[in-house]
Amino acid sequence: MANRLPLELSNFQKSVNLKFQTIFSTNPKTEKSEYPTIILHLLPSDLSGKNVCPMAGNCKKICLNFAGNPAYLNTKMQARLRKTRAYFEHREHFLQLLILGIVHAYSKNKKQKIAVRLNGTSDILWENVPVTVTPGMASYMYSNFKFNAYSGTFSSIFEFFQHNFMRPENIVFYDYTKTPRDYEKCKTLGYHLTFSFDGWNNSENVKNCKNALRAGLNIAAAFNIKKGAELPHYFSAAEFTAAWRDRVLNVYDGDPTDYRPGDCQGGNIIGLRFKLPHGAKYTAQDVRNFCIA
Repeated sequence: MANRLPLELSNFQKSVNLKFQTIFSTNPKTEKSEYPTIILHLLPSDLSGKNVCPMAGNCKKICLNFAGNPAYLNTKMQARLRKTRAYFEHREHFLQLLILGIVHAYSKNKKQKIAVRLNGTSDILWENVPVTVTPGMASYMYSNFKFNAYSGTFSSIFEFFQHNFMRPENIVFYDYTKTPRDYEKCKTLGYHLTFSFDGWNNSENVKNCKNALRAGLNIAAAFNIKKGAELPHYFSAAEFTAAWRDRVLNVYDGDPTDYRPGDCQGGNIIGLRFKLPHGAKYTAQDVRNFCIA
């Protein structure tokens, strides 16, 4: 007989109008990926009153948070606002729902490989956010999903899955980021990162891109070309080539799949065609500011 969700989590779900089964979502791009991918979407930048994108610059005006069917935009924004407030106001319970949501998705996929993006529309350093798993949660996960887990406090969600999962490679965590990190720490935790370019007029971002290249990361960057147009095969800019062995950088098409852990690692450009955020107000200059070329 399946155990019931621990009372404190059941009450929390009701109080914030969230459920672990639906706290993650998908999008059309991830649905093309090699592995089923679930994404956590918060309300980006400082739209909630709390800033979840501390290094946002040009991307603020053309954020894909506003993309999609306008008829559902308000409902989507309200859901993202509830999640963002829950993260800041009830962090322990919120992270517990995230763990249950990941285990639920893994179970639904018959315990085959899945991918998880915690920063769909945010840039939180999840590797530094501790999480506590109660005995009641551990019992619930085993009873309902046959997922063995130890209770206790872990340094991050990533550490929880590394310590409690016989095959941690079957739950792959990855994200895009504009925030400098301890890249070796993230790699050790199994957290794959791709650094995001924000425009040549954002000098802080350009510097951080160079450092990310030196650390062996790829750089995701938008090109101002039409859908279906061919991306350049190489990219040369003194700011970047000096950071990566004084050579031009290979450009790989990042549009066919969002699964960035499958990319060639080490000093490449992951090219993305600029997507029109239909719900946002922006100018042609905003687009030029954001794109790499």
